Amino acid sequence: MKGNEMADMNEWPIVLRRFVEETGAKEMDYKPRRVQRRFHGQNVVVWEGRVHVEDVEGYVENLRLKHYLNRWRARRRDGGLVPTSDDIYRIMLEADEEEREDAKRPFHVRRLARSIAQNGVQEPIVIFANGSGKGELWDGNRRFFGAFHIMKDAEYSEPDRERAKWLPVHVVTPSGSPTEDQALRHRILTELNFVEKDHIPWPAYLKAEQIRQGYLQKTKADPTDPTLSRSAKTALAAEYGLKSWRVADRWIKMYELAMDFKEYHEEERHRDGVEVDLKIQEKFEYFDEMSKPGVWGALKSNPDARDEVFGWLWDDKFKSWADVRKVPQILADPVAYKQAQAPDADSVKRAIATVIANDPARVMEKEAANERIRQFADWMDSFKREDYRKLDAESLARLRDVLSDVVRLLGGLLAQEGPAS
Repeated sequence: MKGNEMADMNEWPIVLRRFVEETGAKEMDYKPRRVQRRFHGQNVVVWEGRVHVEDVEGYVENLRLKHYLNRWRARRRDGGLVPTSDDIYRIMLEADEEEREDAKRPFHVRRLARSIAQNGVQEPIVIFANGSGKGELWDGNRRFFGAFHIMKDAEYSEPDRERAKWLPVHVVTPSGSPTEDQALRHRILTELNFVEKDHIPWPAYLKAEQIRQGYLQKTKADPTDPTLSRSAKTALAAEYGLKSWRVADRWIKMYELAMDFKEYHEEERHRDGVEVDLKIQEKFEYFDEMSKPGVWGALKSNPDARDEVFGWLWDDKFKSWADVRKVPQILADPVAYKQAQAPDADSVKRAIATVIANDPARVMEKEAANERIRQFADWMDSFKREDYRKLDAESLARLRDVLSDVVRLLGGLLAQEGPAS
């Protein structure tokens, strides 16, 4: 190797030298080089090149991995245990295999591996290289472990592994200030995960957690000061690339309500903490509707009703966000409320039908009247003798009088051509 080539190589981060040494790729297009990238409003000079999959350590503090990592540590009874890349790989595979619906899988490791085997990794991963050890993965967890899977799984051939083992990379090197390095890491993660691109963005629950932590930090001088609160939300919107302070406000409210949900299910229902976190992650958007004034107004002063609704959400009784909007009407209607408390998954759906049928604006409509009568008839048909014994004398007398009048009236109508259609 010529002297000037040796001098160039000495400038490169050590993790980038292996590609040139092992492949002989000395052309300019394949040699490491400095490039300028822009991360969340700031120009940053990084090294661009190829890194061997073995020379990268998987990102332990990846937020998408957080709840699954907590479960892994809990199983080993060691909250501070640091997983290896092999451990993280198995954690991600297990999480994907637990979810039957493809669309809901959190990592899609196998699917991404098939794409990489065919097309290679298209978007560079980002690593931090400090010295001669492995690079610390900052962004590109799924891309990295998709390639990692190809290296591990017998499904793939040696040519597949040859293509997958060299990952395009942007390498960040130490600035000399750990504080500045952490600030840069924050900007990179914000740019690459809060802005939706051609990858799965962080779940909203994890984004909201970051927003709320920032909010608490910025308002700790006086959490009750509305001016400080508004300025903190405005600053967070700018920091995380949100459209306005109102988005930050919405996520903070959603997260706080989700924490109430978490506390109830862990302390009152004794559910596993990681299981609760995963449920919140799955249902997080429902907390948006639940935190709005109409619904929250009916729950905040009634802890029992709030806990009841938290149970319905856990049991998947809400089939859409719109169902949550009907909560105040369900709670105010004794029949609908009783229906919603039934154990089956469709109980809230039936309760909503009752609420609609009892809507004063529709009560005189023919269709609504038919619906109410059918519901009442089904309800009465379900009564047994012991159910009637539970009614008080006034209710029994009222029911007898009404039904006597109805039976006489129906006798005359059915004797004719039948009821109007």
